[in-house]
Amino acid sequence: MAKFSADDKLSAVLRYVVGKETHASIAASIGATKSMIGIWVMQYEENGAESFRKAYTG
Repeated sequence: MAKFSADDKLSAVLRYVVGKETHASIAASIGATKSMIGIWVMQYEENGAESFRKAYTG
């Protein structure tokens, strides 16, 4: 399974939020699953774009 960057996830979510594409169509176009897109959308709705930025501790 491919790893997706924060920008990839945000882009996919925004495609869905705009309302022109379904979870399935977005997933197929980027090589993800429908459920992954759904999870990303929920994360975005709860925490905004920051939900995709990883916090690293040093």
